[in-house]
Amino acid sequence: MRKVASICDVNAENIGYSPSSDQYHETYLWQKKYMPVNIKVDGKRKSMFTHIYESPDNNMECNTQEVVLLRLADVMLMGAELGSSKAQEYMDEVRERVNLPSVPPTLENIKKERRYELAFEGIRYYDLMRWNELSSALGKVKNVPVENEGEPVEYSIPFRPETNGFLPIPESQVQLSDGVLEQNAGW
Repeated sequence: MRKVASICDVNAENIGYSPSSDQYHETYLWQKKYMPVNIKVDGKRKSMFTHIYESPDNNMECNTQEVVLLRLADVMLMGAELGSSKAQEYMDEVRERVNLPSVPPTLENIKKERRYELAFEGIRYYDLMRWNELSSALGKVKNVPVENEGEPVEYSIPFRPETNGFLPIPESQVQLSDGVLEQNAGW
C-alpha cells in the first residue's frame, strides 16, 4: 500500500510519458512525494500552488520540494528508537494513520517503519549511517538497469569506507577555522 502511494510506476500507471534525450538514469519510477500536485479548477488543470498562492503556473517553480518539513512521524519514530516509555504509543500512532496494525517497537520494526514512512525524504542515508549499515546498503546497489540518454545501461553506487559516508568539509572552511576544524576522515 505504501509503495503505490510513494512510487509512480510510469509504465504501469500509463501517464503518457516519453523520455527526452536529456533524461539520465531513467528508471520510469518517480517519487510521488515530489511530483507536482495538480487540481481541476473550472475544468482545467492548475497547479495547486498557483491556485492557493497565486504563484506562476510553472512546474519548475510550483513544487513541494521547496517546502521543508520536520514530520511528526519522524519525531515519534526517533522517540521510539531512543527507547522512550511511549515507544509503543509512538509506533502505533504512526502506523494507525495508514491503517496498519500495531507491531512491537523493536529496533528492526522501527528501521522498517522509518524506511517506509519517510521514503524519499532525504533521511534514509543518515539513518543507515547512524546504524552503521551504509556500506552494506550501498553495496547492494549494483548493476541496476536504467536508461541514459535513451540507451540501456547498468548503474552501481560505489562506497568509500574510509570516509564513513561523510562528505569533505570545504577546504576553505578548514583553513578559515584556524585549526578548529579537521578534515573528515578519508578526504
